[in-house]
Amino acid sequence: MQVTRRQTLNAKAAAHVTPLNDLSGREWLPLTRSAFIDGAQRDALRWDNMFNINSMFASAAVVSQPPPRTAEKKEHPATFPEGDAARLIRFFTREGETVLDPFMGSGSTAVACAQEGRACIGFELYERWASVARARADAAGGAEHGVSISTSDAQAGMLALRPDSIDFILTSPPYWGILQKRDHKAQRERENNGLATEYGENPRDLSNAQSYDEFLNLLADHFGQWRRLLRDSAYAAVIVSDFRHGKRYYPFHADVGKRMEDAGFTLQGMIIMVQDSKRLYPYGFPTTYVPNICNQFVVVGRSLP
Repeated sequence: MQVTRRQTLNAKAAAHVTPLNDLSGREWLPLTRSAFIDGAQRDALRWDNMFNINSMFASAAVVSQPPPRTAEKKEHPATFPEGDAARLIRFFTREGETVLDPFMGSGSTAVACAQEGRACIGFELYERWASVARARADAAGGAEHGVSISTSDAQAGMLALRPDSIDFILTSPPYWGILQKRDHKAQRERENNGLATEYGENPRDLSNAQSYDEFLNLLADHFGQWRRLLRDSAYAAVIVSDFRHGKRYYPFHADVGKRMEDAGFTLQGMIIMVQDSKRLYPYGFPTTYVPNICNQFVVVGRSLP
């Protein structure tokens, strides 16, 4: 059998690869998860059990429990479960109070507000996603509870709001250009199903910033507006995930917390939401540790006087 030049090069490369450990691919994969929960803990760490005084576990981590996504919600390239949003809203507000989501996306915050009897003000830069959010909020009874979603740049929309008029801010901001740079396997899955792979091309979209530092600076401008709008001692909760781009790992949650403090917030803490239903990929096998990021952080800041 004739050996090709490519096969020879591959064989030479393989000969110089030193495995990191003695694990098989099947054993390697689950150990690259960014968060671990064993079977005994999983049920105890459901949102519904966090207030169970008889629970044997005390933790700042909860298991995210997303329901099956509707066809409308699947269209959006980056969503978070309204069930998680509803539980945060229930904890940080009282019935009838007003919640702001300056990056509305597919409408998870608006749907959760409608379900929990809270008013909601939302801004979404792209009409495509604002329409999805309105339809979903209307279906949940949003009109009855004062849910309002505007197609607007968040900065412009917030300037029109009165100071100290918001009781709670809950949002998941854009992720720099990570959607355009996301893992090629995940990207291909969306492309193969005819789904959007990015928010859009509007220059006011924070995800279109040229650099990560520029993106963080733009986001910090928003945090300054949030501080103006929140009543004294109210909270803001920002749902984010760390991410990788190329060979670098970006601790996005820590950078968000620092920028919130710079804007005048008191950082109250972090909640870890474990996404244990996410698909795992064998990144780095068998030589290099590359995590499968399967948790989000809820960065909680407070507008203390």
